[in-house]
Amino acid sequence: FPDAVRWHDKHQAVIVAVTDNAGEVVGVQLIAVTPEGCQDKERVWNPKEPDNKRAKRSVGLIGAGAVRFPGSKPLLIAEGPETALTLWAATGRETWAMLGGLRRAADLIEGERSVILCRDDDRRGSNALKGAKAAFSDLNAKGCNATEAWPFSIAHADGSDWNDLAQESGLDAVRDRLALFRDDAPKLAELSIPVEEAR
Repeated sequence: FPDAVRWHDKHQAVIVAVTDNAGEVVGVQLIAVTPEGCQDKERVWNPKEPDNKRAKRSVGLIGAGAVRFPGSKPLLIAEGPETALTLWAATGRETWAMLGGLRRAADLIEGERSVILCRDDDRRGSNALKGAKAAFSDLNAKGCNATEAWPFSIAHADGSDWNDLAQESGLDAVRDRLALFRDDAPKLAELSIPVEEAR
């Protein structure tokens, strides 16, 4: 695992570090794990709030940075750490997890970079999809060479993500799917042939 990922034995949780652009840790997120290795959505973090059950707990200035995994270019940006880890494991690319909406990405990126915005398969018209679209626009307006990518060729529109694709079809499927969105991937126009030839 990357240095930003640790196991917290006391809490039986994966812990990821959020760093700012100077490399300083400004916060952490804990992801509760069941003995079977699944996300524990019934975890009670505070005994004084027994009805407040959730899988994740964030501490610190989460909005001041990102969870960052090192790797090669281009930069991949995802919402959650699980999705980011899947992308990183499949590609070896530098990957950031924004821990929520993608809109903050443009504020964190310094300079003009090639970026693939790896959004979830959100429902059309949802706030999550609107935020992803806005992030895409913000990145390009900043001068980045931004590309938008989504996990399934046929939209599920149910909030599923790249980690769901990996669980269904493996890391090779994630790698192959993401390869379609590279800067040097053939565009639809380049793959087209005249109607006469098709006949």
